[in-house]
Amino acid sequence: MTRISLTINGEQLEAEVEPRTSLADFLRVSLGLTGTHVGCEHGVCGACTVTVDGSPARSCITYAIQMQGRRIDTIESYDDDETMSALRSEFSKQHALQCGFCTPGMLITARDIVRRLGNPGEARVREELAGNLCRCTGYAGIVQAVQNVGSALGGTTEASTLRLAAVDASPLVIDERDLTSAKPKPAASEASSATATVIEQTIVVDAPCELVWAFFHEVPQVAACLPGAELSAYGADSWEGTIRIKMGPIRAQMNGKGGYELNENQKTGKLDGAGTDALSSSRVRGSLDFALSPLGANSTSLTLTLSYVLQGALAQFSRSTLAKEFVRLVVQEFGRNVSARLSRKAAEPGRSGDLNVLGMLRLLISSWWRRRR
Repeated sequence: MTRISLTINGEQLEAEVEPRTSLADFLRVSLGLTGTHVGCEHGVCGACTVTVDGSPARSCITYAIQMQGRRIDTIESYDDDETMSALRSEFSKQHALQCGFCTPGMLITARDIVRRLGNPGEARVREELAGNLCRCTGYAGIVQAVQNVGSALGGTTEASTLRLAAVDASPLVIDERDLTSAKPKPAASEASSATATVIEQTIVVDAPCELVWAFFHEVPQVAACLPGAELSAYGADSWEGTIRIKMGPIRAQMNGKGGYELNENQKTGKLDGAGTDALSSSRVRGSLDFALSPLGANSTSLTLTLSYVLQGALAQFSRSTLAKEFVRLVVQEFGRNVSARLSRKAAEPGRSGDLNVLGMLRLLISSWWRRRR
């Protein structure tokens, strides 16, 4: 058992929890806060959504022991909240609920939308609600209710950066050396606006900066280091290819194309593009920015920034903290592969195999557990 101290619905609590206990089970079973519903238990349906430090998070795939020092608010805490009262009233007027099972999580997400964005328009509201599933309503009433409350409380706004997850675990690290010295920042990319998720990792490559920079001039070498990627064509400033993703029985193949640019003076660059999975009609656009800075004669600081927007069926997997940490792991694996190739520990460029989500998540959980011990 592990003792944790946290704040739930404004009340400071201390409790003993098993490491395997999910936040959802802790709330429902230990505290009797049954307004948080448990549906898929895979972080997909959104019924278990609560807020952690003010941002929506999936409680079914968040461990209770991760909540040390955090502030959690469940649906029970919003009785006197002006925004939530308006949403509840509008949900009733627009017939935005039937069985009610999804409603607590839907309301928490809706409140986050209108407080951040006001009424950003129907398309953006639907995109923001993509991580909350409802089997009854068809969503029309829900979308209208959110728009009405957003217009009344916040007006119509342009899209702002989406806060996808609240439980931001400590970054996974490759090298224990101090990286607090100044380092160049990659240029902002188009994908870092709107609803983009942005993941940044800094690693140390045991090679001279000039050698690492020369490596990034070779597009096939760079693509071969990205898990699941396969390059089919490329030019001086463009590329075409595929990223294959495997999640148990679920497989996706993102076919896309994009650009590649380098800044010789600043030692920065960007690989960006967009792709589509024909089977699920999911779409992704994003960029991988990189910046180099010498740390010594034979050592280089490599900062990688991945910005991406995922839409369609596969977007259901992109809103949880676990998904965010998984993407962080992908960026880390890319950095490892770059370091390995420069150290001549890897094969020649080629297809790197499907991106095995479950396998990498097992590695992620193991890494997280080691950090907690």
